[in-house]
Amino acid sequence: MCQRAPRAKLRRSLSVYHPMRQLCSLAIFGILVCVCQAAGYAQEVGLPDAPDAAQTHPQADGGSITVTATQSEVAAAEVAQEEKQRVLGVVPNFYVVYSPHPTPLSAGQKYHLAWRSTVDPFTFLASGLSAGIEQANGSFSGYGQGATGYAKRYGASFADGAISTFLGGAILPGVFRQDPRYYYQGTGSTASRARHAVASVFVCRGDNGRREFNYSSILGNLASAGISNAYYPTSDRHGAGLTFQNLGTGTAFGMFGALMQEFVVPHLTPHLPRRTSALPHQ
Repeated sequence: MCQRAPRAKLRRSLSVYHPMRQLCSLAIFGILVCVCQAAGYAQEVGLPDAPDAAQTHPQADGGSITVTATQSEVAAAEVAQEEKQRVLGVVPNFYVVYSPHPTPLSAGQKYHLAWRSTVDPFTFLASGLSAGIEQANGSFSGYGQGATGYAKRYGASFADGAISTFLGGAILPGVFRQDPRYYYQGTGSTASRARHAVASVFVCRGDNGRREFNYSSILGNLASAGISNAYYPTSDRHGAGLTFQNLGTGTAFGMFGALMQEFVVPHLTPHLPRRTSALPHQ
């Protein structure tokens, strides 16, 4: 039920640009990602093996063959299916689960999804389109114009997406052992499905299968807003007030995104897996 919620890009107009400050911030963030990923893998090594999933295949002679797969292998197969989910066949939609009983992701698989989402060709294209629109509108005039101004806008747009994806989709879900994906309900009344979608911003599925407060989404929004505030010039920093304003905006966008996932996106996504049963109505 967790979803990697979209973050609002509320960057302020810049009177001065400090590329080294931004590069340092991104470098620190990259080191943090590597450290957390290593910790996640170490944590996986120390965990006991999960029960195997078994499938029995009857044979013509009356006997049967039982094939077993580890939890990690089953989850890897599910992730491979999710990586094929593209809205209109183009836009990646990896963080949505259509199976009613998905296998929990390992820490490494959470980082894998975040990485695949970040380096997907459409992500680079979207950052380029965003930068082009901002430059055409004269937004964030501190970046200037020309190729240099476009490159700065492009870098900031891509950095915003990468930071929010890794924080909300890998680092914090790994720390809190939560599933960063949205669990599609698909059945029940419209009100039930709407409640399910809105609640996903605040309540998620833990790796233990239980519902719990969505620390990954809420703290991910807050941390993303704080980090983006850190590499802007001093004159454009507005303290905690703007950070919490961005948190509220990011949460609102998360609700809207979840409603779209529940009611609109499945109709625009080809070749979705067939559901065998439904999630419990909320």
